[in-house]
Amino acid sequence: MLIPLSSKIKEVIKPSVFLGGLCEDNNEWRKEIIKKFNKDLSFIDPFDKKWSPEENIYTELEDICTADYVVFYKGGEGTKKEKKFMKKVDKEYKEFTDLDKLKEYLKRI
Repeated sequence: MLIPLSSKIKEVIKPSVFLGGLCEDNNEWRKEIIKKFNKDLSFIDPFDKKWSPEENIYTELEDICTADYVVFYKGGEGTKKEKKFMKKVDKEYKEFTDLDKLKEYLKRI
């Protein structure tokens, strides 16, 4: 019996999630999310301890544009400029202040 190609692709290609938000030295929330969901999702984690606009902004923007889903935890409320950018690249993003709600959202992807 042949398995449809679309079923095979779904098994191989996981939806990608850009993990934006809280960037303190302790990023345990990112590690927890990635560990819990990496079987079903691939993550783009832009965290860099030495983040600087000159070095990182274009990579981060590219990552946002290529991600299937964009989420922010404790951040990403968005200025008018940021919201306009997200609209131009046809990306919706979800903001969370509660880690459990973020996990529930990721379960539904």
